[in-house]
Amino acid sequence: GYVGTPYVPKGLELESGVDCWGLVYVVLRREFGLAVPDYKDLYAQEAANTSVSDLVRGPSWVEVPLAERQPGDVLWFRSLRGVAHVGVVVSRDFFLHCNIGTAAVVARVDLPFWAARLLGVYRFAGGQLADG
Repeated sequence: GYVGTPYVPKGLELESGVDCWGLVYVVLRREFGLAVPDYKDLYAQEAANTSVSDLVRGPSWVEVPLAERQPGDVLWFRSLRGVAHVGVVVSRDFFLHCNIGTAAVVARVDLPFWAARLLGVYRFAGGQLADG
């Protein structure tokens, strides 16, 4: 499991801790074999001008309707400073995420707190990891 993995800023390793993107990065690579990019330097800036389109531009990401989400899709959430949070869909109604001050948890996608902040659902289409 991923639940209970500690939050560590810019973390990309389960053993030492992850931030929200680090958790998504690890899950998509380990569970889905996806060659997702390491956005930690760009993402960690959480600049006011950062938007979903800044992070998911290009052919590697495809926006999908919320109703068509499936395990492995990434949910992008806003905050006062722009894009500030991501999580990975694990089932129709739930997503896995890791937030500042908490360990990795599973939450309902349709909770009003998350629904009000959802910017979009994106599917990685940039390729698989090489075997070996």
